[in-house]
This record gives sequence, structure tokens and C-alpha cells, in this order.
Amino acid sequence: MRTNIERALNDLVVSNKDITLSNTLPAYLREAGFDEISHDALESFEHAMDKYPLLPSKSSRRLREADIGAYGRILSVCINPVKGF
Repeated sequence: MRTNIERALNDLVVSNKDITLSNTLPAYLREAGFDEISHDALESFEHAMDKYPLLPSKSSRRLREADIGAYGRILSVCINPVKGF
């Protein structure tokens, strides 16, 4: 049985979307059954991502740096949650 994060990543691949944090988080939240971004939703996403850490390399380091900014923007949405992401 595949996990929510695996199904979300598969959806991105099938849709020809880049696997970035800004694409992966909404896809994961849909797969996990969350209707809005909340503390519980983000905590669930973080736990899912902990299961699949990036391997240390120059390219993954650049990805992490780029995604830190995206994650910060996503977290800011939690202050004013938006439905139907």
C-alpha cells in the first residue's frame, strides 16, 4: 500500500508538474484528506517528509534552499488559512 506522500508525488509525475514544495504540499494535503492548511496538516506533511529525507548533494542543497522560502510562504498562509488550495 502506498503512502499519501507517494501518491501525491505520483500525481505530480503523471501531471508533468515539477516536484517542488509548492506543488507537493497541496498534492499531499489532498491525498491525506485535509480541506485546508492547518497546524495538523503541516505537521502531517512534515512527518511524511521525514520518512523521505533528501540525500546530501549540491543539487539537493540548492533545492532545500529554494524550498525554505516556499515553505515560509506556505506557513504564512496558516495565519490566514485559505480553503480550496
